[in-house]
Amino acid sequence: MELRGYLEWEGEANGIFYREEVPANGGRFTVLFLHGQAFSSQTWEDLGDQGRNLRGFVPVAPVGTDQHSESDYKNLQLPTLIVYGENDATLGVSSLRRLRNIPGSVIHMIKGAGHACYMKNADEFHENLDNFLKQAARMTATSIFYY
Repeated sequence: MELRGYLEWEGEANGIFYREEVPANGGRFTVLFLHGQAFSSQTWEDLGDQGRNLRGFVPVAPVGTDQHSESDYKNLQLPTLIVYGENDATLGVSSLRRLRNIPGSVIHMIKGAGHACYMKNADEFHENLDNFLKQAARMTATSIFYY
């Protein structure tokens, strides 16, 4: 069963679209894909019980990576896939510099890609995502950043 929704909260102009696949047997959600600059800790509150039941989430083009210290990232105990474009000279460089501090993170560069790296070579992106998710299926929580 697929559920779709749109999260909005008072005072925020940018909502977040989400789509989730709910296992027919009532098991845990696999992965929740979120997109939008409004993604924040408030998002988890808005998701309520859904957020607590997730095994992983995927923020698309995460913002605010500069709002956390290097030690914050080093303290994360979360298997993480980071995918970026070789030619993303602005946001990708600064975000990667911070996110690569997550212990055990898997980093993949898509050659010739810019900021929206997943659009340059969709097959390569999906292959990396699929491989990571197969490994993550054995883990309790997973995070994937791509921009």
